[in-house]
Amino acid sequence: MPPSSPASVASLIRTPTAENLIRVFRLQERLKGFGKEGGARAAHVHVVGAGTMGGDIAAWCALRGLTVTLQDQSAERLGPAMQRAGKLFSQRLKDPRRRRDAFDRLVPDVAGDGIGAPDVRRRGDLRERRGQAALFAAIEKRAKPTALLATNTSSIPLEEIATALADPARLIGLHFFNPVAK
Repeated sequence: MPPSSPASVASLIRTPTAENLIRVFRLQERLKGFGKEGGARAAHVHVVGAGTMGGDIAAWCALRGLTVTLQDQSAERLGPAMQRAGKLFSQRLKDPRRRRDAFDRLVPDVAGDGIGAPDVRRRGDLRERRGQAALFAAIEKRAKPTALLATNTSSIPLEEIATALADPARLIGLHFFNPVAK
């Protein structure tokens, strides 16, 4: 088949669409490289809200080697999250010592005592706008000054939540899809 034929690979590679796709791929690879360069690494995450998303995000972080404090209003609310974490650890970690280590990194925290130590605080998706802003303002007061405050919310603009913060630049959107482990 001659290279000038519309059905040839050579003619497809030279189209504007193909050139843009190659450009996008190269830019993505370049961006991935930026994430690997230096920078501070989080060692401790505090998750407020042990629902499906919050609990699974906490378990995933513990699985990946981070220390996690998982806060909710009662031990009863933390229980299902810890059970799901156990299932995740059993599926992903075949060595019982590694499962135990992952569990040791995931600390249930009803009182919220772990809020002062983490590098990242992640709040689950609260649908009520004023409640989200007030919660982040309270967390900010107890958090160390260098900690990031992250939310998984997709329904409340970050700008609205940030209005309650003394330092709005600390707030980030950190979105996970459900199920988190996939």
